[in-house]
Amino acid sequence: KKVCKMSFSEFLLLDLFRRRKNALVPLSDMLELLDMKEDENNVRKIYRYIHGIRNYLEKQEESKQSLVRIKKGVYSLVCEDFGQSKE
Repeated sequence: KKVCKMSFSEFLLLDLFRRRKNALVPLSDMLELLDMKEDENNVRKIYRYIHGIRNYLEKQEESKQSLVRIKKGVYSLVCEDFGQSKE
């Protein structure tokens, strides 16, 4: 199993997404959490952090979570229920 390192900012964002699982998390909330003003450079940083979080989640074999882009600047951590039959 590969180890995937995560920055502290990515960790904080992942924690925010997990606390608000299946809810919409706008870019403004992510910037506020990291105490960043909304400018082009900081928005790019957030998108890099999101990319890092997605890589981390992909490498977690037991994880059934994925970070989904709902629309521009809005993301949600969704939990996929594999193997759950609806019979």
